[in-house]
Amino acid sequence: MAQEQKALDKSMASKENSVWTMDLQAVLMCASIKAIALYYKTKLCERNMTYYNLGTNEAYCYTYVETQGDLSSNIFAQHFSDYITKDPTINTAIIWSDGCGYQNKCAAVSNAFLKLASETKVCREHKYAAPGHTQMACDSVHRTIERRLVVDIFTPHDYATVMQHSRPVPFPLCGN
Repeated sequence: MAQEQKALDKSMASKENSVWTMDLQAVLMCASIKAIALYYKTKLCERNMTYYNLGTNEAYCYTYVETQGDLSSNIFAQHFSDYITKDPTINTAIIWSDGCGYQNKCAAVSNAFLKLASETKVCREHKYAAPGHTQMACDSVHRTIERRLVVDIFTPHDYATVMQHSRPVPFPLCGN
C-alpha cells in the first residue's frame, strides 16, 4: 500500500511539486582503517542524513560528526528546512520517511515544518512507512556509498570525498 502511494506521488513530481525520501545512514566510524593497532583507538561517529528527490533523482547528503550534533530531531528538521528554502520554485513538498520516532515523528520536526510552511508558503505533506520495512531511494544512495568505502578513512573529510565520487550519474551527490 505504501509503495503504491509513493509511486503515485513520484508520478506527480515536478519542479513545483517536490517528492522526497529521507533516511539516516548507519553510523560511519572515523577512522576506518585496517591497521589493527589503530582500530582500537578512539573513534569518531559520523552521521549521514540523505534526502533523495524522486522527481529529479538528485540526492543530498548532510553529514556531521558527533561533536557537531547528536541524533536529536532538531538536526534533521534543520537539514531539510535549509534545503527547501534554497529553492523558491517549490510549492508543495511531499516527504517520505520511515516511522522512526526521534528522527521523524516528533514535535520538533513538525514544528519546524510548520514554521517553514508559514514562512515560505510551501505546502508540506509528511508520509511515514513502517520502520524497518521501508525501501526508499535514499537507501540506494547509502548502498552506493558503502560499496565505495574500500579505502582507509582517517578524517571526516575522507567520507565526503568518497561520497562525492560514489555517484557521478545521473547527478553527483551534493552535501555540506
